[in-house]
Amino acid sequence: MHIEMNLLFTLGSLMGLLVGGGLLKLVSHLARGRIQFMYAICGGILLGLLLFDILPSTWHLYDLRGVLLGIVAGYIIMLCIDLFLHKQNKEIPPLQALVLLTVAIFFHNVITGITFGITDMHQSASVFAATLLHQVPEGMAIMTVLSIAKIPSTFFLLIIALLSLSLGGSLLIGESVQASSLKL
Repeated sequence: MHIEMNLLFTLGSLMGLLVGGGLLKLVSHLARGRIQFMYAICGGILLGLLLFDILPSTWHLYDLRGVLLGIVAGYIIMLCIDLFLHKQNKEIPPLQALVLLTVAIFFHNVITGITFGITDMHQSASVFAATLLHQVPEGMAIMTVLSIAKIPSTFFLLIIALLSLSLGGSLLIGESVQASSLKL
């Protein structure tokens, strides 16, 4: 059963990233390249996931004070990162941005996969749906940077295959770790 779920998550991730890249191409064509439409779509998907799935299930499972403390701590950390790391107004070359984005999503997928594998969260249909929807803005972001860098779209397929395999492979790694053996 676990192998089938890992394969399903890998293919779901691939599908979500592919839909995101295709959606970006479609919206870019229809909106004549205005980036605000892409931001609105990505933001709407992520805000919907946050408000209708992640926060309600988190509040149901955990103490409200801990959740609020985590939100405030995360916000403060992001403010500090922005304050200390974004001092220059220098633009990053598109190819470097593509590499950084791909590496960031790769590590994000590895951490997510290991966490889901350890906790068996990937056995839930709602977690699968949320993960699939979460991949759409990531696919849009990758396709945006590819378009700006003027890199052929075939590289998009290679990148999303790598990212999908990173999620599926890390799910297997997470499943091999016994949650009872973890000590904090």
